[in-house]
Amino acid sequence: MWIWAAFFLWSLGPSIEEPVLHYRIALLPATPGSDEHSGIRIRLRYRANDSTHTTFMVAESVAGAAGGADLVDVAMRWWPPNASSAHVTGKPVREAPNRWTLEHAPRARIECSYSFLLNSNRVSADPSDFVRPLIESHRVHLSGSLALLRPGHLGDWDPLTVAVDWKGFEAAGWTTVSSFGIGDVQFTASPAELGGTVWVAGEKLRLHHREIREQRLVVAIEGDRWPFEDEEFVELARAIVDEQRAFFADDSLPWFLVSLTPVGLPAWNRSTRSGMGLTQSFAVFVKDGMSLGEEGRPGRGIDHLLAHEMFHHWNGLLILREEPVEYAAWFSEGFTDFYARRLLWRAGRVDLETYAKILNATIREHALSPAKTRSNQFLGEHLWEDESTHRMAYLRGDLVASLIDHELRQSSSGERSLDDLMRALATEARSEGSRVSTPGLLARIESLTSPAICERLRAILLDGAPLELPLDLFEPCLSGERGAVFTVDPGFDTHAIRDTGLVSGVRPDSHAFEAGLRDGQRCTSFQFSEGTGEPFVTVRILEDDAERELRFSVRGEEVPVPIYRPKPGAAGSCEGL
Repeated sequence: MWIWAAFFLWSLGPSIEEPVLHYRIALLPATPGSDEHSGIRIRLRYRANDSTHTTFMVAESVAGAAGGADLVDVAMRWWPPNASSAHVTGKPVREAPNRWTLEHAPRARIECSYSFLLNSNRVSADPSDFVRPLIESHRVHLSGSLALLRPGHLGDWDPLTVAVDWKGFEAAGWTTVSSFGIGDVQFTASPAELGGTVWVAGEKLRLHHREIREQRLVVAIEGDRWPFEDEEFVELARAIVDEQRAFFADDSLPWFLVSLTPVGLPAWNRSTRSGMGLTQSFAVFVKDGMSLGEEGRPGRGIDHLLAHEMFHHWNGLLILREEPVEYAAWFSEGFTDFYARRLLWRAGRVDLETYAKILNATIREHALSPAKTRSNQFLGEHLWEDESTHRMAYLRGDLVASLIDHELRQSSSGERSLDDLMRALATEARSEGSRVSTPGLLARIESLTSPAICERLRAILLDGAPLELPLDLFEPCLSGERGAVFTVDPGFDTHAIRDTGLVSGVRPDSHAFEAGLRDGQRCTSFQFSEGTGEPFVTVRILEDDAERELRFSVRGEEVPVPIYRPKPGAAGSCEGL
């Protein structure tokens, strides 16, 4: 899931220093005829520099979500209001969807205010909408990048004193929490770190407190339709945070927040899940009714999501990437998926059979992806434009991590592994502020293995060359055998049926036509099978006010892949996974 290229510089507790940025998040009053609030209004107070104009902005886009789309009713004025109006010479001019510029006297005190109204972003079918402000009658969920307007000239990494107050929430019986604490907070952070914050409020928000080696963990849970008790989720989150801090020997955070927000609609048949690794926190968004463990597609359970987002605290937030960061997404996302699987296995949270299922599902998805031959430059430039391109960063990086780990073990007779490289990168990032890039990582790997190995990795990563996995790659834990998966050939236009609800584009030579699917039929639902078996689709057709179910194969071309299975009795000797 997407991450913020920011690592924290902060301090808990009040400060006597006047905040450079002072935000107030307030509940808007109810609309006439309603007893529920109508949204929130955010006020920012800021003293300008010697310039005569200031541009205020939110991020242009985050994880595919455009900045400024939800922000309305922007007003800017001289503060305090009884001072001379000459200090502000005009109204804010919207120069772009995410940017407003105001003319003013030098050193003016400026008050910006703007609103977010009730919306349905939380139940969107597009996971990128979960990053946008989620404003509902009983809950609020904000990410700093798209919710907190800030002066655009501030340096991304210059530390600032920031204060955030909540107004009207306590009186309404709501609980409030953020990346920096419970309720009103004042802290020191850079603008980049402020962008990577989360701000959560809810009438039924439940906060659970834990301690990990004298460091505080707070788990914030919304929703009451989960098939698990709060305590089960809290314990899973606590254990994963604990295990990954132990992996890096890093207990540097005195405060950490994990938030769980229900998304989607209960009636949906897809396992919606998403997350964000953030400043001293991570947020996860999960469909109501989803269980904690693996279900449906292997590697898509809540446990894997938590492990992935927590690992971003190091890979992405501490170990930063050079710009443009999208060109090293294979490392930040793919290696993070690799370690989510690895560390869940090492902690005993998945067994060897489940590990193999998750691995094989990754191999299958990579083999069938139309983006598998795309260059790294193409993937970086188009990362958020379609799902297959976005997913390839995860898939290619995950499988390349397996190859690198194997080569490091082979070249060192088992003395080194990818673990050592990840820990070294984290140490260097903390002590030297160094950043990683694709060329730099490949050069580092070459110094630890061989030029021949690195040339092969360059071809895979940079050019989209075939990614061939040796059958003995996971010995002595998993044995490999040659197998095959099949491309999906629906035989009808899946995009049209999603957009219009009408069947079209049925080919006469297809299994769809043979099963009775015809152009013009009204479709109420269709769903593809998951897994590595015979691919099929189930389509429900409405005819004469009655539903008819059609189920047929969508098996296309055969694609050879390795398939890995647990070796009998190997579980006790697989520390290397």
